[in-house]
Amino acid sequence: MQPHREPTAVLASLCSLCAILLGAASDEVDRAVIGAHWRQRLQNIFKRGREVRSGADTKKFLDVQYAGLVADPIGTVRHIYEYHSYEFTGEFETNMQQWLAENRQHQHGAHNYSLEEYSLNAAQVKLDFADYSGDLL
Repeated sequence: MQPHREPTAVLASLCSLCAILLGAASDEVDRAVIGAHWRQRLQNIFKRGREVRSGADTKKFLDVQYAGLVADPIGTVRHIYEYHSYEFTGEFETNMQQWLAENRQHQHGAHNYSLEEYSLNAAQVKLDFADYSGDLL
């Protein structure tokens, strides 16, 4: 399974996570450096991913959209199970429903971040990742 999410959201989230981790070990966190580093690194990761996929059996990949997972987690997991011929039982679905009810997204507050905090421009990032976005989103 390969999950997919809008690259602008992935990059902003990744930069935020890195800033938090670096902040735990240092009093100085250069957000512009984090942004530049991870923009380039993520471009390389996506490029390599496309190369691997281009030479592989397409049946080995199940593309799952992050937005779909958030909107319909049970339906998305059911689809994953069906794709891999795993058993999806009523008990499993009930357990998922219970877990989801007890662990709502943002129940402890939303984590807000933006590309601009990391000296990144959303329009430029969209251009940088246009091939990926066009192919898999």
